[in-house]
Amino acid sequence: MANKTRELAKSGKGKTGSGGEKLKTKPGRQGKHGPKKSAAEKTVSVSKKVHAVLEEKPFLLEALAQDYANLSEVARQLQKQTGGTVVAVRAAIKRYSSSKISFQRAEEKKVLALLRQSTLTLSTKVGMMVVERTPLTEQKAAQVLIKARAWAKGPSGMSLAVDEEHWDELNRLFSPTEIIASYHDLVALTLVSPPGIVSSPGFVAILTSRLAREGVNLREFWSAYNDTVMLFDKDDALKAYTLLTGMT
Repeated sequence: MANKTRELAKSGKGKTGSGGEKLKTKPGRQGKHGPKKSAAEKTVSVSKKVHAVLEEKPFLLEALAQDYANLSEVARQLQKQTGGTVVAVRAAIKRYSSSKISFQRAEEKKVLALLRQSTLTLSTKVGMMVVERTPLTEQKAAQVLIKARAWAKGPSGMSLAVDEEHWDELNRLFSPTEIIASYHDLVALTLVSPPGIVSSPGFVAILTSRLAREGVNLREFWSAYNDTVMLFDKDDALKAYTLLTGMT
């Protein structure tokens, strides 16, 4: 019997008192759907949810960085999605955004300093053609690449920008079934930047986010080493030029 008691004690089953009576063990705290989370676990859970939302909505971080958004109001809105208290959500936003915003501001300063050393040129009367990519169209495109202002190819298509004086030549090369889209009377803005722009994170993001905030549609974008070529419709070109001039 003594041996049996010792075995039960080792296994954790049937704990006994000094008189051999079975003692009741106090169960762990149980919630409606299982063990309740500790306060620390809840904080970690809320933080993870807040971080996930901010990763999906980077514009919130930018708004906080530029003081366009109120931290407490953002916390109240995110609290509906993440649970937890507004105070916990606010703290999670502050922890996450402070490190992200400081990094973004440092990188933005580097990019803006390089942009101030860049040259910007404007060219009018530019046409762009988008054609399907096949071995035959690649051969045809090779005949005009030397005259192209910019060009790029992807898995299924190629885009070529030329001055309008070369448009007829480009148009004769491709059959209507090979042409996906064509645009006329566009404006090209070309940035030539210092080589350091190639290794600077956020260069494209800063350009495109500034243009988007002004409601400017970027028709096409090419980058080759430290050269950046952007195409705009005439209606958007002046706004884009004014904005980029202010950055260079």
